[in-house]
Amino acid sequence: MDRECSSLLPQVCELLAASGCSLPDDTSLEKLLDWFTALTKAGESLLETCPYLLEFISTVIHNTAADPSILSFTIRLAGLIAATEDGFQALQESSVLDLIGNVQHWQEAGLWEDPCIRIGWVQGFRAMLQHPKALGFFSQAGSIEPLLQLQTDSSLFVVSAANQMLLHVLLLCQNVSSVECKVKHKKEVDNEGTQSSISDLERLAVTVEKSQDLSDVVAKILEYLKKSLVPKETIQLHQTLQSLKLLALLLDRVRPPLRGTLLHTVSDSLEELVAADHSQLTVPLMDVIVADPECVPCPPPVIVAAVVSSLRLCSGDSSSSPAGCSEAFRNIVGNKKVQKCGLEALIGLTNCPARRFHCRTSSRNKLERVSHADLLRVVTKRVCDMRWEVRDSTLEFLGHLAGVQVGQTCSASEALLGGSSCTIPLLREALHDPESYVRASAVCALAQTLTRSWQQGAALTEEQVFTSIKHPTEIVGRLLEILSEDTEGFSRRAVVRYFIVWYSSHSPSSSPSSSSSSLLMRSVRSVLSRGSADLDWEVKVHTLQLAELLLAVPPGIITALLSSLVDCDRPVGVKACQLLIALRDAVCLSPQGEVKAAAAVEDVTFELSGRGWAREIRKLLAVKNQAEEADATAPRGLNGVDGTDPAAEEEMSVSASVCEVLRGLHLDERLEILTQSSDHVQNSPLSLLQDILTAGPSHRRTDSQPGEEVIVDCY
Repeated sequence: MDRECSSLLPQVCELLAASGCSLPDDTSLEKLLDWFTALTKAGESLLETCPYLLEFISTVIHNTAADPSILSFTIRLAGLIAATEDGFQALQESSVLDLIGNVQHWQEAGLWEDPCIRIGWVQGFRAMLQHPKALGFFSQAGSIEPLLQLQTDSSLFVVSAANQMLLHVLLLCQNVSSVECKVKHKKEVDNEGTQSSISDLERLAVTVEKSQDLSDVVAKILEYLKKSLVPKETIQLHQTLQSLKLLALLLDRVRPPLRGTLLHTVSDSLEELVAADHSQLTVPLMDVIVADPECVPCPPPVIVAAVVSSLRLCSGDSSSSPAGCSEAFRNIVGNKKVQKCGLEALIGLTNCPARRFHCRTSSRNKLERVSHADLLRVVTKRVCDMRWEVRDSTLEFLGHLAGVQVGQTCSASEALLGGSSCTIPLLREALHDPESYVRASAVCALAQTLTRSWQQGAALTEEQVFTSIKHPTEIVGRLLEILSEDTEGFSRRAVVRYFIVWYSSHSPSSSPSSSSSSLLMRSVRSVLSRGSADLDWEVKVHTLQLAELLLAVPPGIITALLSSLVDCDRPVGVKACQLLIALRDAVCLSPQGEVKAAAAVEDVTFELSGRGWAREIRKLLAVKNQAEEADATAPRGLNGVDGTDPAAEEEMSVSASVCEVLRGLHLDERLEILTQSSDHVQNSPLSLLQDILTAGPSHRRTDSQPGEEVIVDCY
């Protein structure tokens, strides 16, 4: 913290504590807390640097008449300070933490009804729970009950924060259990004559003393999940929905043995929920299964077969419909939600470990019994669906399958659909889809499908990959056509990313003269030329990422980078400047012993015209027009320059050396300017503190209307 901020911060704290009023700019407190957080992450102790913060927190917390926004800010600040054991002890000695954690105190003051206080309470505890002492305080204060109640709060922001907080508590309890095992192990080792650090044992002993309290916390969380998963009335479906989302989140993060305990606790409730047949809960139920497919009791091939049967029913194939299910068949035909859930379930199953997915030689027959033709028929029908959302999600599904390896030589696409020979024709047709989102998804899926072949350096022949295509250049030609002519940016971005993946995955062992390598390099030049001139800034940034892979001296790369350097979109200019600096350092700042190579680079030149981006570069370089240098005595014309027609002057080009340009652009200074935000002068901690002081009561006009007292910077 610099000297100026150190001098103003006590005044800010005094102002906030004394007035207790809200600020005109309601984001000021958030920015102030962000600044404190950044200081803490940088290793600075807030209590050592700002000891007056302890008095400020105590004053505000005891003032229930203060504005809820200031109270919420103070609660979160206290949590940030208590994240360290020293800060926690200092706040506990002042009895501030007891007051903050006491929900009844806030309820009696009539403040708990304000969501600002509730979310401040959750986030304050969330910041604090970084060490065993804080976790012990949380459990002993009985804070788990209000946290569980907040899981179904009326405010979505509070619910989201409470969900994350509950997950954090469980993970901490999980870590404590691991520590307890280490304590037992240390005791056993010590009994054998090995001595451990006394401080380590004391810290671990404190943790174990709290383990019973934490076991109670875990038990209450699991019991809450068990009961909340089964709605007793229709109005409780919202609570069940939230609990399912929370369960999926937990299953994705917790480890054994806690995961096993969690599943054992909720299994009966999940079975009861499935039997209740609440259609609104189908999707979150599938999310729970996808979150932990390894725990599913049935082997994955059986589940795959069941999902494929459901997808066949959705497509109108009644041959797989069990007897007596005609009514269900009528309801499920064409059901987009069921189809989407089925495809998502297959994606989730492909994430199972190989040992669970049985893709090895001895047991792969189990998967192959699931008819490739059945699933391929479903996918083909969805790719041709009238609804673009259906076509788009299906292409995303194909791309995901192609990118998942379920064995050393087996991809999910090969296991479920028979491989790329079955899917590439579908993707090829989708490149001509009338909807830009679908075209973009087709390009991405095509890149994912071909990546493995590129990595292996395989020749892309008609028979192996490009089925029904006369020549591999047909797909490349279509991609370049999309990049040049497509009216939507989504698909153009996807095309550039396609070539990035292709070049990144290209096997180094491939011969430069091979058809694949030759086609790639020819295509890349076209992509650089067209992508750097695109109107969409994201296309241009992706083009620069491709140029980064090709970083060298050829003029095609240089012109692409220079045109982007003066682009009107700052992210494009920043990326181009970074790459030009890397290129300059690589080829123009040669160390001793590479003088010959540097001299060769110096000889590389390219033309700078008098138009467009080249004109801007010439201005930056202060390059004089060759005509002016050739004839300094030429009569000056009406345009005030010389006798040359301005239009003709624009047609004149100058020859420039690559290294001369790279050295003359002062790229380091330009990058510093480009990386500064437009509000870099005003958006600073000092400016923030000054704004808060300016917004104080002493600076407000007595005759002003509410909301018009002070106009502060909006940054």
